[in-house]
Amino acid sequence: MQAIFSQACDFGGMTGHGVLALATVKPFIERGFLKRFICFTHRVDFNGTVKSVPLGWLQKNAMRALGSLGFLQQAYILFDNSFDLLSSRMVSSCDLFFGWQHHSLHSMRKAKRLGAKTLLENPPAHIEEYNAILEREIKKLGLRRRGIPGAIIKKTLKEYNEADFVIVQSSFAAESFLKRSFPAEKLVVVPAGADTERFRPAEKCDEKFRVAFAGRVCFEKGVHYLLEAWEQLGLCNAELLLCGNVSSDSRKLLEKYRSNPSIKFLGFINPAALLPQCDAFVMPSLQDGFCMAVAEAMSCALPVIVSENTGAKDMVKDGKNGFIVETGDIAVLVEKIELIYNNTGKCRRMGKAARETALQFDLNNRGEKLLQELAKRGLLE
Repeated sequence: MQAIFSQACDFGGMTGHGVLALATVKPFIERGFLKRFICFTHRVDFNGTVKSVPLGWLQKNAMRALGSLGFLQQAYILFDNSFDLLSSRMVSSCDLFFGWQHHSLHSMRKAKRLGAKTLLENPPAHIEEYNAILEREIKKLGLRRRGIPGAIIKKTLKEYNEADFVIVQSSFAAESFLKRSFPAEKLVVVPAGADTERFRPAEKCDEKFRVAFAGRVCFEKGVHYLLEAWEQLGLCNAELLLCGNVSSDSRKLLEKYRSNPSIKFLGFINPAALLPQCDAFVMPSLQDGFCMAVAEAMSCALPVIVSENTGAKDMVKDGKNGFIVETGDIAVLVEKIELIYNNTGKCRRMGKAARETALQFDLNNRGEKLLQELAKRGLLE
């Protein structure tokens, strides 16, 4: 069996997509199944099987620059499509082709013509459900922007239709597909997780109460609800740490909170060093197909508070290792953060339980879980 993966990522990088990609593909390498991994850029290689598209590093940096100027959606359309077209030239005969949502229509079509079964990894909710959630919030907040561009929706729907299987990472994501009448037999659920060796508990250096958020700091992640809850709390000897770059479309929305000395906008930093110095983690996302940051926080023995639209809620046992709250409910966020703040013993017990759960979702086991799902469907024969 030979497999080709095509994903516009920094393969083997230390965050997000690149980390997930490496963990997923490792057992394919160990069994000699990997024919090629096509990416933007790569930090690791395995006997010449990892290939970057021409000028991939330039495209990736140009996309970041356009995004910082407020043209993030246009950058996605331009560079995802250019990656797709370039990577399609590197697709050859194989048994299985694994693409990534909005990166893979042309590559997938070529693989199909060459006789491959095709699988599309779709990290968020179904694209139409995702867009509906965004448009409701945009209208509610009065933001001067639109939802997901029609070009992205149109291409992604074609990918859904033409792929033999769609891989999602959570029950929330799977339900969003079923809600849109997508065939259940085409869905493959393979959760993400955390690198439990890299993300480990450690002794805190002081007594300050800290709540962390990690990810893109934007309205889509529900950060404005967390910030409002934090201001209402007014806790003593406490900090809210926001780890991640502020999205250009959310700067004005979040600007008023910068004057609060207990709220720290840290930008992009290494979460593995920061999380063990915190007491809790909050992810109030409007939609998240999984959210690896939740798993990483749990791996560091932090109780978590997640919205019902965060896929990693599959890891949360409400009241045992964290809390699942209604999306956009500021009062409940206040209640749960205050509960953790006032109950040090309960916080530690929940954190210990969170670590135990994270071990069951170790990211390094994801590739094996994917192979098991493929075997159930007769795709490894």
